[in-house]
Amino acid sequence: MSGLACKQRIMSNDIHFERAKPVLVNLVDSQAALHALKSPRITSQVVLECTNSLAALGQRNKVRLVWVPGHSGVAGNEEADVLARKGSSDTLTGPEPAIGLPYSYPLGSIDNWTREKCQEDWSRGDRVAAGQAPD
Repeated sequence: MSGLACKQRIMSNDIHFERAKPVLVNLVDSQAALHALKSPRITSQVVLECTNSLAALGQRNKVRLVWVPGHSGVAGNEEADVLARKGSSDTLTGPEPAIGLPYSYPLGSIDNWTREKCQEDWSRGDRVAAGQAPD
């Protein structure tokens, strides 16, 4: 095929050339973070924001997350650890609790409190307040 015929085919959209997407490789030393990002169920606003950011990056780039062991001399990892410690010592802002709690924890606390209050009412002789039907 002549150069002119090749150019005409490209111009007529018979042939499409795609530019290779740049590859962004992110070295991560937190297996927990990688598992959270891989999970089909997102329960954290931080994980959701990170997933959305990675998806946006993936529109024009190939994004790879690679686990590396912490404190193993990987270039930039020690600096990242210093910045992470600095970030974790800052005052918490945002909707996330400082210490994550499983969904069942507050429910169990409510159940325990209710049981204690019923026991106190029962011990005082207040059977109706404790849940026993009146005679």
